[in-house]
Amino acid sequence: MDEESPAILAKLETAYLEAMNELSDMSGWEPIRDWSDLFTFRKNTESGLDKLKIESYIDRPPQKVCDYFYENFSKVYCELNPDVVAKFEVLKHFSDGTGRVKYDLINVPVPGISKREAVYFCKKLQFDENTFGFVDTSIDYEEVKADEGSIRVDLKYGLHLFEPLAGNPAKTHLSSVSLADPKGSIPASVINLGLGKRSDFYRTFIDILLKDI
Repeated sequence: MDEESPAILAKLETAYLEAMNELSDMSGWEPIRDWSDLFTFRKNTESGLDKLKIESYIDRPPQKVCDYFYENFSKVYCELNPDVVAKFEVLKHFSDGTGRVKYDLINVPVPGISKREAVYFCKKLQFDENTFGFVDTSIDYEEVKADEGSIRVDLKYGLHLFEPLAGNPAKTHLSSVSLADPKGSIPASVINLGLGKRSDFYRTFIDILLKDI
């Protein structure tokens, strides 16, 4: 298997730094959902795009939680949303086993709105013995031809961090932030609905995780 190109790694580094900067900025976030162990927020940008932030406290070790998210997040989303996900595929694995190129084709459940597709690179990270994560960002990937009638989404960044909760390596503090440009014209009401549904999926996914590990 090949190694990641310098261009992909440079794009990934930019995405990671932007996401980390956003996680450290506490201003401007508006709550979407509020559970006892999971909180989701949105922040509007000057360009009109919405960022999504997730904070969760999970009674499982960080490495196990990270591995479960990395291997199952997209898979479970597809299984639970067959009418929305028209296609999902891992296009390529890289040689060290921590990087891969993924493809999504999404049906927007609103008449007159084109399908969206995304090609993005996902890289798993380890910061220290008990702190893990992975970052996603859109890349140019010549092997993928555009789906006819769809619009290519630009995933600026998607970062998930898994660290010990209050220093306890048996429990996880999950922090996540993401920003995507859906391109084209999508009503704000549809975008807001999407953020709410994304928040609800995190609730469902974490509940499944707690049963599985």
